[in-house]
Amino acid sequence: MSLPPELHNGRLYNRRPIVRALILVAVGTTVIYSFCCILTRPLSSKQVHSRFSSLVVFGDSYSDNGHNASDPFRNPIYAGLGNASTGILWPNLLRKKLSADTEVQLYDYAYNGAHANEKLTDLGQHIPDTRTQKSYYISDLASGKVSHKGQEVLYVLWVGINPLDAIWIDACDPDRNNGTGAQYPSDPPFLNATTRVQRQIEEVYYQIADLRNATAANDFLIVGVPNITIAPLQRGFARDWAKCDTKKGENVLKLLGLLIEQYNSGLISKFSQIQSNNDAIGGFMKVYDVSKIWNSVIQSPQKYGIENVSDVCYNNNTPCSDIDKYFFWDYLHPTPTVEKIIAQDMFEFIENQPSQNHDEHYIIMSDQLLKSATTNQIILT
Repeated sequence: MSLPPELHNGRLYNRRPIVRALILVAVGTTVIYSFCCILTRPLSSKQVHSRFSSLVVFGDSYSDNGHNASDPFRNPIYAGLGNASTGILWPNLLRKKLSADTEVQLYDYAYNGAHANEKLTDLGQHIPDTRTQKSYYISDLASGKVSHKGQEVLYVLWVGINPLDAIWIDACDPDRNNGTGAQYPSDPPFLNATTRVQRQIEEVYYQIADLRNATAANDFLIVGVPNITIAPLQRGFARDWAKCDTKKGENVLKLLGLLIEQYNSGLISKFSQIQSNNDAIGGFMKVYDVSKIWNSVIQSPQKYGIENVSDVCYNNNTPCSDIDKYFFWDYLHPTPTVEKIIAQDMFEFIENQPSQNHDEHYIIMSDQLLKSATTNQIILT
């Protein structure tokens, strides 16, 4: 495991040396990994954003700022646009906002269509999921392709829209459920969906813990899922399934809303303990609930200069003339105007976190990973 440059040579700002312990205990077919890091570190009292020099992003089309045209995973739909919103996405906008003191470098590993772990949704897309994206990044670090040169890095993981949408469709699509599909929270297909969403939460937690172990970093922003129940794509699904039954259409959209709420609240709950540990040593470990600003724009669009929150701007291969007045660029993705709103809100969320100035010893990591030797499935407790 590599250490940040300021931790090399057994020194930490001329203070006591860092102490690390890796304990492996084999029990039957299960191997238990326990990692603990104890350090002493005088922290800066500067605002959070001013200390970052690199921004590393993992995610889906909401974060994919366009890959090389020869990239086999690139979606040809966006070949002429560069990304899913035909403008500058939030990663580049956030990078600029974080560059108040120093020029922040952006490393965007996101792929359009990505899931957290495609094995959990089994769509057979073979698009690099965020687990794979993370592996690409760690490999780039090891090879020297990416080097942060001892500077502090903010990692952002925004994933969940695609897997939750797939799970919702599996539960509510009549064609996949003997002609009926879930309509109420007590319906078996929906109960199964909630179990699958919990696995998504565990997967995200594993990915952050694994990335943290691999990089010895402490600055992470995990982004939740926005309220896509109002997106044209999901409303279209609901209409098709309801077949003119308005109540049924409303019910299935409510079920999607419940899955989103479960996912977002689950992330917040899951990261609460590790988050408090990071707060103690000045690290940044926060879950950003993007639904709050998303819903604010939907409910009060005029406040943000937006007039249309229900229709798409890009329709029949023709963009609208007043894109800045629309919320949705296409069936699922927001316009550049909304990207700016999200980036600003995300920046303020990061900036408004309390600064720490401690000079004590703290245990900053004691996550336990259970890895089954037979299934290779990571389970976190």
